[in-house]
Amino acid sequence: MNRVSLLLASGAMLLGSSVVWADDTTTTTVPTPPSDATTQTSSAQVPATGEVGVKQLVGVDIRNANDEKVAEIKDVLIGNDNTVNTAIVTVGGVMGVAGRNVAIAWNQIQFFRDADTIKAKTNLTEDQLKALPEYTSDGGVWHTK
Repeated sequence: MNRVSLLLASGAMLLGSSVVWADDTTTTTVPTPPSDATTQTSSAQVPATGEVGVKQLVGVDIRNANDEKVAEIKDVLIGNDNTVNTAIVTVGGVMGVAGRNVAIAWNQIQFFRDADTIKAKTNLTEDQLKALPEYTSDGGVWHTK
């Protein structure tokens, strides 16, 4: 591991975060959904147990309380405190085209595992997401547009 990864790993362990750093890959433990979780998502296949990497979260649909797709995970950001604290999500658009990228707090997304699929829900509405400031990425650095 390089020095930055080692520093980030140490910070994540000290903070008691749910983020695990291993071989430069961020992973997060995803709980099994409650028995009434019926959310459907488009996502990568994942193992039935264990940790999930960021690459498996990107592209996961986020659904609201009415089980309607309101956003899709575009990226996951690590804050200055060395924890995952923000998700960049795409909201609006059709079939992933012409949507807006916005940032939401990581704790606004609830992740669930259904067999080999990751599912995500939020209490935010599509209108609330659309009202957030738009974000853009220049060379991998996200900022408000």
